[in-house]
Amino acid sequence: MPGIYASVGLLLTAGVVTSVNWRRRRQLAERKRGQRIPSPSETAQRTETVMRAAGAQTVVTISHLDQVLRSIGAWCAQTGLQLPGLTAARVADDRIDLLLTTPSPRCPEGISLAADDSVWTITASDVDTVIDSVEPTAVAAPWPALVTLGRDGAGAHILINLEAAATLHINAEDPADARAIIAAIAMELGMSPWASELNITLAGTVCPGLELALDHPTLTRADDIDNLLALLEDRAADRRAYMADSSAGQKRLDPDLADGWGAEVILTDQLLTEEQDQRLAAILTALPRVGIAAVTTTQAQGDWTFTVGGEPRVGHLEPQDWRITPQLVPQQVYDDTLELLETSATTDTNPAPWWDHDTSTGRPLPDPVSESTPPATITALPTTLTRQPLSLTGLVGDIDLDEFIRSHPETDGSEPSEPTDQIDLDTAVPGPDTPIDLPDSGDSPPDPPMMRILRT
Repeated sequence: MPGIYASVGLLLTAGVVTSVNWRRRRQLAERKRGQRIPSPSETAQRTETVMRAAGAQTVVTISHLDQVLRSIGAWCAQTGLQLPGLTAARVADDRIDLLLTTPSPRCPEGISLAADDSVWTITASDVDTVIDSVEPTAVAAPWPALVTLGRDGAGAHILINLEAAATLHINAEDPADARAIIAAIAMELGMSPWASELNITLAGTVCPGLELALDHPTLTRADDIDNLLALLEDRAADRRAYMADSSAGQKRLDPDLADGWGAEVILTDQLLTEEQDQRLAAILTALPRVGIAAVTTTQAQGDWTFTVGGEPRVGHLEPQDWRITPQLVPQQVYDDTLELLETSATTDTNPAPWWDHDTSTGRPLPDPVSESTPPATITALPTTLTRQPLSLTGLVGDIDLDEFIRSHPETDGSEPSEPTDQIDLDTAVPGPDTPIDLPDSGDSPPDPPMMRILRT
């Protein structure tokens, strides 16, 4: 993507576009006649246009990734095998590579093994094979805290599993970069389909207004860090009492247990006291891990650190020693995205300018025509004045409807001899909900177009 949008990844872009589409469909369905939904500002519209253009025709889509992850989880649940630990994922245009924490030689059909069975590869041509290898079932996403950190040298998206990291410390030379990175993480997690069951908590000043714009119960803001730590301590203690030899990911594959084992991610820029820092470290890093992770920009809690600096921006992830171009959401893009989410969710509407609001019947206004300018003469309208051959192409080949009508005089437009369930649609008369008048096409032809649906 161009300019300030170049650092925004395609998975985040797809999440924003999908969320806005869903909200707008609901707006259009609920608005009253004669009303129109509000439009975002010009800068927000420009951001939306760029995002839609970038989503594009990639072979492996956000939907494919979500379905593959859930299919792997369903396969583990149905076969009784342990869910493999996932460290990271690499998503390119034509393939998905899953980097596992330990070698796992047994895998669903359609997955290729590499690197001593510690890498599972799914090519675009094998996505359907993986999805079809399991019985359709509703299963929670096995790795809901998977999120884009940036891109590698080949342009592929690098996603890390925050559950496996437990803590991710963002160490950026420019504080604005740290805010842009953590904003990208929060927004992608809040709108990714595989993170729909993930609980996200914002603490401090990170991502102002995001919880209001998304308006989703799984994304909240904590005003008191001590209360948040106490809640997490209780939750971690409860889970460790029932972990046994399993993992949080394995537990959530059981539909009866999934709600109690949802992953949680805390994102904060708040400077903690020494006591608070120790309490958070105990929650996140004590064994066994309980599906709680944190992303911080102040103190480092563990081994995972993403250091960003230089021009152009380059990131270095430890302890993996990976060089990654970071995903950032600049302030202007962040503001525009929040505006898109807010305007597409509001129930407020505006009077439509094409509607006559002064009449009790509520009809579309006629097109204004200047008295000094005669109406344009339309000499030919193929859809209304020119009779065109009609044909349907299907499994049985071409059907010439004109020939069919000539050979079946009972369907030539005359009244049927007996009542039927047929429906006549006369396109010469606009319906009451038509937002604008149909153009004046002059005198109607002797045989206006008509669709007739006959009972078989």
